[in-house]
Amino acid sequence: HGIPLSRVSVVGSLQYDSIHDLKQGVAEGDARKNLGIPEGSRIITMATNPVVRGWGEHTIAENIADRISRREFGDRTTYLVIRSHPADDSFLERFGYLGKHDFVKLYKSPEVKSSTPEKLREDSYFRFDLLKESAVLVCGQGTVAIDGACVDLPVISLAFSGSAEVPDDLS
Repeated sequence: HGIPLSRVSVVGSLQYDSIHDLKQGVAEGDARKNLGIPEGSRIITMATNPVVRGWGEHTIAENIADRISRREFGDRTTYLVIRSHPADDSFLERFGYLGKHDFVKLYKSPEVKSSTPEKLREDSYFRFDLLKESAVLVCGQGTVAIDGACVDLPVISLAFSGSAEVPDDLS
């Protein structure tokens, strides 16, 4: 196509193109600022799944919030950011009650079925910036675990249903 090799970057699948842009300084610090999280505080990010794959995630988030309120993670101020999956239409129903804590920030991703490509790209910049600012990522199965690894973030992958009542064949 006549494009010089000096202008070509191999970045992998499209969703990881955002990491390449972030390394060039795009959107750094926006996530912390937009969520109202002060510099110097610790961020635990929890990336959720739609309910069909995220059985019991709300009970795990509740457990983390309870531990933060009891200061079990030390004296440093800790925030829990709970981010929805773009295909989750019940996120606020399942996690909204945790917003009663001032240290819990709920972030509803744009819904993939009703968003523009520009909005989804903007969200990917936000997601990667949030992960860069985080101390740890808690998530179930999904590509967000790869997102965390791409920014050298420790990832805790959930493989249980918390304290939710779940049919044995789905737990």
